[in-house]
Amino acid sequence: MNYEDCVAYIDSIPRFAKKTKLSNTIRLFEILHIDRGQSGIIHVAGTNGKGSVCTYIAGVLEEAGYRTALFLSPHLVRIEERIQINGQLIKENEFCMVFEKVKRASEQMVQEGYFHPAYFEFLFGMAMVYFVQEQVDFIVLETGLGGRLDATNIFLRPLLTVITPISYDHMEILGETLEEIALEKAGIIKENVPVVYWGSDQAVSDKIEETARKHHAFIYKITEKDYKILKIHDKSIDFCMNCGYYGNSNFSLPFLAAYQAANGAVALAAIESLTKVQPIAADIIQRAFTKVNWHGRMEEVLSGVFVDGAHNQAGITAFMEAVRGMPQKRKRVLLFSVVKEKELEPMVQILCEKEEFSAVILTEIEGSRKRDLQEIRKAFLRETKAELVCIADMKEAFLKGMEWKGKDGLLFCAGSLYLVGQIKTIVEKMEDFIYD
Repeated sequence: MNYEDCVAYIDSIPRFAKKTKLSNTIRLFEILHIDRGQSGIIHVAGTNGKGSVCTYIAGVLEEAGYRTALFLSPHLVRIEERIQINGQLIKENEFCMVFEKVKRASEQMVQEGYFHPAYFEFLFGMAMVYFVQEQVDFIVLETGLGGRLDATNIFLRPLLTVITPISYDHMEILGETLEEIALEKAGIIKENVPVVYWGSDQAVSDKIEETARKHHAFIYKITEKDYKILKIHDKSIDFCMNCGYYGNSNFSLPFLAAYQAANGAVALAAIESLTKVQPIAADIIQRAFTKVNWHGRMEEVLSGVFVDGAHNQAGITAFMEAVRGMPQKRKRVLLFSVVKEKELEPMVQILCEKEEFSAVILTEIEGSRKRDLQEIRKAFLRETKAELVCIADMKEAFLKGMEWKGKDGLLFCAGSLYLVGQIKTIVEKMEDFIYD
């Protein structure tokens, strides 16, 4: 099968496979001869910021000279974004080779009476085949959903577990309270394996610590008190740590959003926990942070055009904090869409609370998860007096946003990672676009 055939097969999996139990993933890995006692695993869960934290940790380890693998979810434009080594996406021919191995293993599983691996499970298997084949030093794994029952949660003794900020998301699966969601995320904690976690919410913190104590896991808690934002520049944010080995060292991240300093602080705590014997020098981390390229988080894709994958209450709150940190005198336009299973009303209330946007454009994402446009419109009409328009076609919606933004305004695209991915694809196809 060529690359296009491989991607088409993977994209078709949701139509014939379902979410499976961990026993299914374990059997897949047995057939693939992947050791569940694998060394060098750094396992990251959380609601918001886990992709950023994974990227920061991997970037630092790479800068320190380690061959470092990174498994992320979801992808924005190309499926290969999920499988990386030292910042390089898996090549198409390598993608096809590991695909064939996992496909054969999947067929054997079905013959044995197991379920065909689900979409995420299949890609995770491909990633691990590739990482083992390439003999990497570290593997940084981002969970897909939750933690306890996530396909990535099959390794017996990772080096470290990390839990980023937890908020309301996927309640139909993870639980209706923050405490219930926290327990699902804390399911990645293993016996005698240290856990670094964001602990600003006491109820969440209590559940994580309760689980950690049961597993005799060393606890490293990070809150707002452990770091300080020094300055937000036009293209970056400076912060320092107030504790630990890296206390009083200054770091800079190439992002505008204040929440990235919190993610950076969690990543620093993780690096410190990994390197108790041979700490990584602060100057190596400083270089690594400045090189980070994390797509879809207050990312400027064109001049004055920002995309942010915020898709829940906490994410939208952080997004709006970043918006308010932008130049006050510039016109602000919002392009928004959301998938059908997300809690729409709370996000809209946060977006419209202080009438930051002079105009709002509502659009639809592609695929079966798109939300009814009129439902989104009704939610906004209840909360804002801003000029409001619905344009189902995303390219047309984006061009309308560019028109309303004008030469000196700002266009923000938010509400879904699927929206971000589709906007980035539109921008890539408009390389000859020149704003008059």
